[in-house]
Amino acid sequence: MTAGEEKLYTLSELAQVLRLNRQTLYNNIRRGKLKATKYGKEYRITETQLQNIIKYGYSGKPEE
Repeated sequence: MTAGEEKLYTLSELAQVLRLNRQTLYNNIRRGKLKATKYGKEYRITETQLQNIIKYGYSGKPEE
């Protein structure tokens, strides 16, 4: 990875990190609660999005 490139996670990798079911992540993508980019047949989530999920939940921003 070079400067400016961000690590991308598959749903399987993200599910393992967050200890969630892959289907749960997929459902949240379909509901618009989780932003993901589809590359071919697989969704990818950026490192920044992962950090936002960990900090703020699926909203991606601090609760007010």
